[in-house]
Amino acid sequence: MDTGGDQGSVLPRIGTLVAKARASGRPVIYIQHDGSKGHALEPGTRGWGLHPSLQPAAGEPIVRKRESDSFFETMLDEELKKRGITHLVIAGDMTEYCVDTFLDSATTVSSTIRTSIR
Repeated sequence: MDTGGDQGSVLPRIGTLVAKARASGRPVIYIQHDGSKGHALEPGTRGWGLHPSLQPAAGEPIVRKRESDSFFETMLDEELKKRGITHLVIAGDMTEYCVDTFLDSATTVSSTIRTSIR
């Protein structure tokens, strides 16, 4: 997937976070953007899929979204509540868009969510 971000350094760091979460028994939830027809992230197109080095393990959900806000018209808040998740470690390629919007929404959508950036 080519989103214009710095994947050379971002992907290994995200992979390390995912591996540490799995090793400690913490849940991992993927969020995937579904662009509209003709968009670079249109479902089924070459640029849309999750990067091969960051594939969900069995039982790890993929929340599909159509806007920068991962909570808007998705099942994300329900997934977090169902799993009892109250502390988040957030990683992504497009910090100035989706990650930033996620942080804004996470602090307002659910009063049980605390965010942490490292």
